[in-house]
Amino acid sequence: MEIEAKYTLTEPVSAEQIEALDWGAYQLGDRHTIDQHDTFFDTPKLALSRTRHAVRLRTGGKQPVVTLKGPGSAVQGVHSREEWEEPTADPDPGGWPELIRHKLQDLIAAQPMEPLLAVHNNRRTWELLRDGQIVGEVALDLGEIVAGDEREPMHELEIELKGGTHDDLAAIGELVQRQLPAQPEDRSKFARGLALVRHAQSLTQTETTMQHAASSNESDNE
Repeated sequence: MEIEAKYTLTEPVSAEQIEALDWGAYQLGDRHTIDQHDTFFDTPKLALSRTRHAVRLRTGGKQPVVTLKGPGSAVQGVHSREEWEEPTADPDPGGWPELIRHKLQDLIAAQPMEPLLAVHNNRRTWELLRDGQIVGEVALDLGEIVAGDEREPMHELEIELKGGTHDDLAAIGELVQRQLPAQPEDRSKFARGLALVRHAQSLTQTETTMQHAASSNESDNE
């Protein structure tokens, strides 16, 4: 189960600002920086999305990782959902780990999948500790979500539990919102990307309708 809090940053926030925050009873570990590239896959008719699941291939780390996320809930920026994650040596869905392939088979049978949207992200992370024990991970994200010609900038802060409790998440969230221009974000990166996909599809449908109407008027006038 993945449990994390997401906050949209309404003004630019640097890694140095994160490190300078008053974290109260918590401490930050060393900073790590990685350029992540996520590719989300679905069938041409978005069959996987209709089951409220999402699957992504993440590159940029030591090894590519494929992650299947299940239906979840989001309340005041706190997201909870099932998650299955496996390293992979193959970028093609047909060569993904058996666990992921079997779960996808249960969801969408043998329907072929193709890239749907991408997230390009410069991520800075820190272990979050209390009394020397890891309770979570803080991630500062800066990048963009891309779906075809549609793009949306992304700048947010995530706090993911890794051994901590909901009380830890609430306490950290209060500290963050008091000191940063941070607003709880109930939309995942995938949900925001899917909105871009649907907007692009809507524009295409409108354009097609207008072309058909224009062709029809030309025929009537001949």
